[in-house]
Amino acid sequence: EVCEGSGVKATLKMDKLPLLPYTEHYRQKGSVPGGTQRNYASYGHKAGAITEAQQQILCDPQTSGGLLVAVDPSVEEAFHTVAERFNLSLTSIGELSAYDGGAWVEVA
Repeated sequence: EVCEGSGVKATLKMDKLPLLPYTEHYRQKGSVPGGTQRNYASYGHKAGAITEAQQQILCDPQTSGGLLVAVDPSVEEAFHTVAERFNLSLTSIGELSAYDGGAWVEVA
């Protein structure tokens, strides 16, 4: 929704996503909330091709919509400086680019 409303495309880097310990262990055991599939059914058509594992992690409803911040690269360093002052731990999980008419979200 953020991308569509802003006219940009997001590229998410799966290897940068902060996950809880044992996420993969429990996912492989089939411990996936029912809401995960409902989330994907609602928004999956806006994403590029993703694996079942990526779907189960990215669409997990238990995150309650974690805080996502988009920062212009020209002020990224200043943004991190302010965040550090408030002891906020930030992780860059991807980047935004001009929407090219394809999927609103791609996973790398």
